[in-house]
Amino acid sequence: GELKLPERLSVIGERAFAKNIALNGTLKLPNNLKVINKETFIGCEGFSGELKLPNSLLTIGDNAFGGCSNFMGSLVIPDSITTIGQSAFDNMSNITDVVIGSSLSNIPNCCFRDCTSLKFIQNLSTNNSLTSIGNYAFSNCCNLEGEISLNNKITLIGNHAFNGCSNITSLILNDSITKIGDYAF
Repeated sequence: GELKLPERLSVIGERAFAKNIALNGTLKLPNNLKVINKETFIGCEGFSGELKLPNSLLTIGDNAFGGCSNFMGSLVIPDSITTIGQSAFDNMSNITDVVIGSSLSNIPNCCFRDCTSLKFIQNLSTNNSLTSIGNYAFSNCCNLEGEISLNNKITLIGNHAFNGCSNITSLILNDSITKIGDYAF
């Protein structure tokens, strides 16, 4: 069934709704939410529609939405978010584009791995807070297409970061990069 969360809710705990396949429909997150902890919604495959993250959100834990494969459309990381955990959006196979918020400094390991419908990543070139892209961050995003242009603050592209992204037609890597990991592209 539907999940209705109270508007005053500011924190959702670790594994609070993990692997609850009975939950379905649109997930409406409260406008006061600040923290989504580790594995909060992991494996909740019944949710569908767009995942709308509130502008109040500061932190998303490891694997918070991992395996929530029926969310679709755009995923906007609000400018308020400073920290995203590893594998936070891993295997969200129906999202089509991601907008990276301006306060995010690191795209962590496996963050968008296996998001196989992902076609576009916005703000990689304009987010001046972003300094690293972790291991397997966009690995196996096989529909990612067009140009990937990175800002001039990124110093690290991790191992396998874009491995399996065979539709990228152009890469613009700036002089700030000091390390490109194994099998990065």
